[in-house]
Amino acid sequence: HTKMWKARRTRLIEDYDRQAEAQRQLRDNEAISISERIEANKELGKILEDQGKAEKETVNARIKSIQQRIAIEGESVELTNELYSLNTELVAIEAKLTGLRSEQKTNENALRKESLELLNTEKEAENEVAISRATFDAERKLIETERIDSLKEALALEKEIELARVQNQIDAAKVGTQAYADATAEKLRLEEDYRQREETLNEESL
Repeated sequence: HTKMWKARRTRLIEDYDRQAEAQRQLRDNEAISISERIEANKELGKILEDQGKAEKETVNARIKSIQQRIAIEGESVELTNELYSLNTELVAIEAKLTGLRSEQKTNENALRKESLELLNTEKEAENEVAISRATFDAERKLIETERIDSLKEALALEKEIELARVQNQIDAAKVGTQAYADATAEKLRLEEDYRQREETLNEESL
């Protein structure tokens, strides 16, 4: 019975391990979209929870069987040792799953960070094009006053876009983190830069 139980448990673990590894490979595949990788990591979390539940149920069923034998046959060194070993396995299962959950959570955080960086890259490219277009259009103005007015409009657009970008970074970061401090410092630098550039344009328009 013990050999058969161990064989069934080994097969159960291997089956869940195969499922988990398939999701890990998807999660780490940079050729697919970030949303698909995040979804694979979520699925991995579900598999790990199911695995933990199934492994514990298997061990607890074996414990119950041994306890029933002890109730019928009385205690023996062999049964007592097996019972102790099974309870130790329960502790080992929980320790293993805690480590796997931690790894899965770490990867979840890394993927979310990567997703945010990807969105920021796309947004920055769009912002650069919008700023470049507005500035180019302004510089094509033949009349000086129109040129300055257009430059003011381009600067106002740049200011709105850039301050919104850095404010989003502040809102996304947690107070007390380096990311929050960096974003706040960048906002202060941008505000002062725009103040000086606005003042320069205002002087040119006099």
